[in-house]
Parts: sequence; C-alpha cells; structure tokens
Amino acid sequence: MKYRFFTSLLLFVMAVYMPLFANDAVFYASGNQLVPLQETDIAVKKEVLTITLTDKNIAKVDVLYTFYNNGEDKTVLMGFESQPLAWSHAIYQPSGIDPHIKDFTVEMNGEKLNVKNGVVHGKDFKITDEIQVDYTYVYSFNPTFKKGENIVHHTYTYDTSYGAACAFSINYKLTPATRWANKQIDDFTLIIEAPNTAKHFFVYSAKDNFIYNDIFAGSSFEINSGVGKTRKNTIHDYENKTINVEEVTIRNGSVKWHKENFAPSDELYINSTEILKGWHLYEIGDTYDRGESQYINLTSFRPNEEFLTTSQEKRILRNLPYANRGHIFKDKKLKEFFESKWWYMPDPSYDDSTNDFTEYEWKYVNGKLE
Repeated sequence: MKYRFFTSLLLFVMAVYMPLFANDAVFYASGNQLVPLQETDIAVKKEVLTITLTDKNIAKVDVLYTFYNNGEDKTVLMGFESQPLAWSHAIYQPSGIDPHIKDFTVEMNGEKLNVKNGVVHGKDFKITDEIQVDYTYVYSFNPTFKKGENIVHHTYTYDTSYGAACAFSINYKLTPATRWANKQIDDFTLIIEAPNTAKHFFVYSAKDNFIYNDIFAGSSFEINSGVGKTRKNTIHDYENKTINVEEVTIRNGSVKWHKENFAPSDELYINSTEILKGWHLYEIGDTYDRGESQYINLTSFRPNEEFLTTSQEKRILRNLPYANRGHIFKDKKLKEFFESKWWYMPDPSYDDSTNDFTEYEWKYVNGKLE
C-alpha cells in the first residue's frame, strides 16, 4: 500500500516559490521601459549552458554564447530576463534586482560589461496584497557586436532554497533565444554538474502555463563525467497530467544534452526527485538529497507495510547518507532494499567516511528528522 501525499495548500506553496531565471534576448528602450524586440541581423550560433548543483540550496550558472553578426558592427540593448511566477510572495523590486540572483557578471569578447537593472511590465501587470503578476526583471547591457563571430559569457548564482516540496527547483527560460535572427540556437548544449556530491533529479519541459511538451525527445542525455545513469521516465503532476522526464542520478560528475537547430517552444525545468512527495506516490528511499528542503518530514511517510517494519524503516533512514555515497551493504535486507532503488550506485572504493556529511544528513544518521 502506497500513500498519496499532497494537499491544495502544498500545491499552492509549490507554485509560490519557483521563480524563473532565463535566457538572453534583445530589447529597445521606450522612456524608462524595456520592450522586447526581434533582432534581424545577429544569430545565436551556439549556447553552452552549465548548471552546477550544490548541497547549500545554491546553483551556479554559466552561460557561454557564440553569436554571429551578419551585418556591420552593431550595438544592441541586450538583456538577461528573470521572471517570477504568479502568486510570488517575494516583494516586487522596482529596481529590477531579482532577490534570488547574486553575483551577476557578463563579458563581451573577453571584456567586462556594465549591467543595469530594469523591469518589463506585461499588459496584465498589477500588484495587490495577495498576488504579483506579469513582470520580468531584466539585467541589461549594451554590447557592440562586431561583424562576424562574438562571444558573450555570463555567470551568476541562483538561490534554489524556495522549493517547498523538494531540495532544489531550477527553471530556465529557453524561448527568448527565438527572438534572435535565426529564431533558434544552432548548437545547444546543456550540462548539469554535481561536483563533490550526488544528485537525483528530473529534467523536463513545459510552457509557462504548465502544458507539457517533450522537447528532449529524440535525443538522450548522456553521462559526461563521474558516475551516473539516465533513463526516460513518465510521471504525473498534481493534476495528474503526464510528464515525460529525463531522470538522472549522478555522483561527482555531470550529465550532458546536445541538440542542433534547437528552436525551443517550452521552458526548461530541473527538479530534485523529492517533488514526487507532492506530485506522486512515494515510498521511503525512492529519492534522497543531501541538501535540506523546507518541507521534509520523512518519518511521516509510510512505505509498503508488508515490506518494512517501523524498525526497518528507521534503519533505512539512518543508512540513506551512506547509500547515497555508494556504500555496499552486507546486511541482506538493506542490500536488497537499496539495490531495488534505481538511483543507488554501489562504490567499492567508498570507505564510509563521514567527512562530507551535511548538517542535515546527521539528522538522518541520528534519527532526529522531524
């Protein structure tokens, strides 16, 4: 017997704390307003998007573009977009500085550019005591594109700690790339890294209104470094809509997805698999992350009663941090249990060191999860 775990309150909380960070696009200025623009001369030849996951609710993002200017030298108003979702409880910032983004830098052909902040207001923009809707923060800069190839590189850190039902939730807006001259990214690479940790997550795509389309169909994710594995899977969201996902488990490594002539119609979503606690049916041990999320009470979940006893459940919780690092179990019941979990990757070289255990993980080991 499995137990469904979600309520309308949880669904609301999940929607509240999932802002989007975004791709770059072009604008023109109308007074103090930035207005999206379709570029006609400059094409996106290549984008390498690297997202580094950590155990401290911070993602490090590195975006490396190769643009090609088919015309003469040209200065454009370019902007990185960051769009909070509806119902965000984050206080609206007229300054255009997204409170979830830190240390934003941008270089053009190796030279650092000055960045200004602004806001794009949509036609339905309004602020009430309860909701804030239809606005986008923009980090803008004025690069001069020489004729031919140009390199734009920016980095920043992103606070993922606002996911109420999972350890991390990262959303990247791909569609602004279609506002450049070629209306696509000729060569796109996504790299998701987990150095010095292990991560288990879903990658999928959706429109802003959560209509799910599988833009990753037809080409597979592959392990780029370290230890890991991937598989295509199907899950269901809180409305029982089908989502085709790429499921990834990696340890001290990275996964890569590559696509040529990529014209994204949907946005990118990356969620730790703990989101199953709110969306899906869940058994203890189905998912695990070293980082702490805001809504975890593992001891409230009851697994298949015919398979586990209460004492066995506690043993599993205590051993999750070790299993996450690849401990090979000699105990028959623990061995059978963890080997039945897809994310588990045995590592004969793991010496049971606890030097990198997080503060949150010691709660597992000491049986103090609440």
